[in-house]
Amino acid sequence: MEKVREFLDGIEDFGPDPQIKFGDPKMMIEMRKRDEVIKYFGYHFPSPEGIQGIADAVQKCYPEGETGPLLCVGSGKSLTEYLVSMTGTEVIATDPCVSHGSEILLTDETKSFMRVKILTAIKAIEEHPEANCFMTVWPTLKGEWTGDFVEKIVEKKNPLTRIIHIGEVEGGCTGDDKFHDLLSENFELESVIWGKRWVGIHDHVQIWGPKTPDSDEEE
Repeated sequence: MEKVREFLDGIEDFGPDPQIKFGDPKMMIEMRKRDEVIKYFGYHFPSPEGIQGIADAVQKCYPEGETGPLLCVGSGKSLTEYLVSMTGTEVIATDPCVSHGSEILLTDETKSFMRVKILTAIKAIEEHPEANCFMTVWPTLKGEWTGDFVEKIVEKKNPLTRIIHIGEVEGGCTGDDKFHDLLSENFELESVIWGKRWVGIHDHVQIWGPKTPDSDEEE
């Protein structure tokens, strides 16, 4: 994690200012800053705690003594994915329209941080049956693929499966209704990790794990 912390320390000045609250006179300046920063770092600005939490969650997805990948969909800039890989975790980043520096139709400043395989979410799951752990960072608001992504994972019926969603809760700016419904119906929210957030934005790391008998009874 030392390398992760060093990296994040190096880009701290580009991140959100926690002192600026909603309604602050500087709010519009901060929002314009966010628009520019997104081009380079993506929508989510990671924290060391979030990266460690994700790495820990991946370990829980495989039998004791075994390892496996974190399969990420809609990776885009892939900053979070890159930082998780720095912990020694195997990370597979995918996106239907992004690849580092080659087929990508983006400007230089928006290249991804790690190689991103050009795959849809469904195709990524099909091509990597060994994956028990999945992550999506800021899945498209009302994007039909987001719900289909969770549905495809549910079909695997793997009791070790975990889904890491970095974004906002239902009613927010990430995912569609089907995405949020299937998460809450088929998984249990194991952990929530808050980090620095842009003013007016409420994204955070959500780790969804297997439902326990107790959680079913509570419902």
